[in-house]
Amino acid sequence: METLLSDVRYAVRTWIRNPGFAAVALVTLALGIGANTTMFSVVNATLLQPLPFPDPDRLVTVWKGRIDNPTNLNIVSLPNYRDWKAQNHVFAETALFDSAGRGYNLTSSGEPEQVPGLRVSAGFFQCSASNRCSDARFSLRKKSRAARASSC
Repeated sequence: METLLSDVRYAVRTWIRNPGFAAVALVTLALGIGANTTMFSVVNATLLQPLPFPDPDRLVTVWKGRIDNPTNLNIVSLPNYRDWKAQNHVFAETALFDSAGRGYNLTSSGEPEQVPGLRVSAGFFQCSASNRCSDARFSLRKKSRAARASSC
């Protein structure tokens, strides 16, 4: 205990004699701790914590690609998705989504505001079993009724 006390006194005397060194040491420690905390938070949120869905190990993303260039992946077109859905014997549910980096204009009485969003098919919320949109249930019947109404 006495050795620890003498080491603390020595550190304080050194910091008083060299305040620049003390400032650099404290800033270095602060940056190191901050960077470490940030990296752990990102790794924890993306790799260590499970996805916020029931049975996240059953969720799959399917891309379209060519056999001769398997690294060049593209999103699935709507006609291909419809064919895959009709011929599906493997997946319990399928859904289509497309972000494409688009923003959507949200308007009301004030100025319009651009917000990020996804275009999704009717089965998206059942596929992800998301409870966040429990009031916004979509079905193919509602979708076709809305399509008929908009085409009139």
